[in-house]
Amino acid sequence: MAAVIPIRPRSVAEKPSPQIAQSASRSIRVYTIWLLMLLAVLSAGAELAARFAFPKISRIRRRIESERLAAVQLKGEPQRPAILVVGNSLVERGVDFPSLQEQMSGYKVARFVVSDTSYYDWYYGLRRLFAEGARPQVVVAGLSARQLLANRIEGSLSANVLIRGSDIGQVARDLHKNNTELSNLYFDHLSAYYGAGTQFRKWLLATELMPDLQALSVPFGHAIQPLPPASEIVAVITPRLRAISEVCRENGARFVLVVPPAPDPSEAQFASLEQAGLQAGAEVLAPADNEAFPADLFADGLHLNSIGEGKFTRLLASSLKQRLSDGMRARLF
Repeated sequence: MAAVIPIRPRSVAEKPSPQIAQSASRSIRVYTIWLLMLLAVLSAGAELAARFAFPKISRIRRRIESERLAAVQLKGEPQRPAILVVGNSLVERGVDFPSLQEQMSGYKVARFVVSDTSYYDWYYGLRRLFAEGARPQVVVAGLSARQLLANRIEGSLSANVLIRGSDIGQVARDLHKNNTELSNLYFDHLSAYYGAGTQFRKWLLATELMPDLQALSVPFGHAIQPLPPASEIVAVITPRLRAISEVCRENGARFVLVVPPAPDPSEAQFASLEQAGLQAGAEVLAPADNEAFPADLFADGLHLNSIGEGKFTRLLASSLKQRLSDGMRARLF
């Protein structure tokens, strides 16, 4: 009879010895620590590069930082009042600023421009500038009716350079942001890396990789929606002008809204903005009202070309000097 070989039942895999398990656990901890350290170094490097290196290679970022610093340091004198001009690309590409400064040599004129900004950017932006020490006697904001109606901010850049951390929560409530969007705004405000992310991508594409991208964006852009009726424009913009005027008044400054020219009168909405300003107790200046700014004075249907820019700058300087005449100057101080 053949011998029966007992079959050993298959058991659960044997546990490693305590020494081997302890060694493996120690190795995992070491690798985790090194990984975290590497991530910390990379994060710090990215933040330092965004904060110090990017402004040196990006002309736009360098200009924004320079103008923001000049705005914060702006302080007028009784003999030479200070005027701070704020706005977006309609100001940057619509006003010959050196010429404006020359034509208004009796004033200390500074500019702070951030592209693609609108009402909420500058309402909260002025709050931050005043809190950080800006003391102009006059604030001139160049915004169109469409931008005064907008329920948005520029995004990460605005949160980083225009809005105070203490205002982020209120901005989120005004714009009906969810919790994720609110946390993103806080990251954008605190971190130059996050705050400049969109701007860096634009710089990389438009400046380095695809320099003709901006020219292509005009014919392929989205169709512009018509503005609401004049009554709705007045109803929405009146409290906004009142609010931004109050921010300036509380800080000893006089607010003046400058309406940029537009090739289409229905887009300019001079009468509606003047009515809103009258109801809000805010000064509205429309230098291009009753002036011809045909399509051939615009480079792309929105921004003025060099000829249109020169014409509007002369009108703006003349209108501002008339508005801020010696008889009215005394009210500034």
